[in-house]
Amino acid sequence: MDVGKITPVVSVPLMFEYEEVLLRAGMLPHLTAADVRVFLDYLASHAEAQPVYFLWRPLLTDADDDMIAEVALASQVNYIITNNVRDFAAAQPLGMHAMIPGEFLKLHFTP
Repeated sequence: MDVGKITPVVSVPLMFEYEEVLLRAGMLPHLTAADVRVFLDYLASHAEAQPVYFLWRPLLTDADDDMIAEVALASQVNYIITNNVRDFAAAQPLGMHAMIPGEFLKLHFTP
């Protein structure tokens, strides 16, 4: 990773999951569906696309979280940035560390 640069890593199924969740009624009431799609297009254009060739399911309690862990394993990232840290505890023995965004930013971008 370049210093000062964060590159999100996604898969095609994960992008579809993000779209489904973000377009749920009431999820982001201040944004229109068009706004959400603009954000997702931006994310996709700045993310690294990671194919997943091996499924680790079931690994976590939520199958949608398994999808995130599989992308992280395939891309060999060190961190999963989420507010859902507790649900990713089972991924830690595989070398992935889940942390909240503020914790990650403090760890990597505080002088």
